[in-house]
Amino acid sequence: MYYLIKKKEKNKLINRELSKNYLKLEINKKTIILNNQKLIDELYLNKIMPKIDQLANRILIYLNNEDDNQDQTSLLYDDLAKLRSLILKKYEKFLSEETIILYMKKIRFLASELKKRLKTYNYEKVSNRRR
Repeated sequence: MYYLIKKKEKNKLINRELSKNYLKLEINKKTIILNNQKLIDELYLNKIMPKIDQLANRILIYLNNEDDNQDQTSLLYDDLAKLRSLILKKYEKFLSEETIILYMKKIRFLASELKKRLKTYNYEKVSNRRR
């Protein structure tokens, strides 16, 4: 990658290597190259975060609700698996490893809470049959 630096009367051409992850954006017919990994992470997380927040809110509302509905638990668990695969397949090549690990921990925590709820539901259902 070459950069042109303009000074008063002299132009200087500098060769600079791009990092492993870089992103080319086209805004108003001008190409911008982002080479900073933190900026790239923030840009893609702005696309992912509304999905994560919406799903987390739905899961928290379900966990706080007293109704035991196994179908809704499995649907939320499936949505969580879709989000996980979306992050791993689509955004893995752009996001840094630390960012992926952080969001996978959050997804694993939500999944474990859903599993606990599903296990308690199954335990109560089995214990009611024996009485």
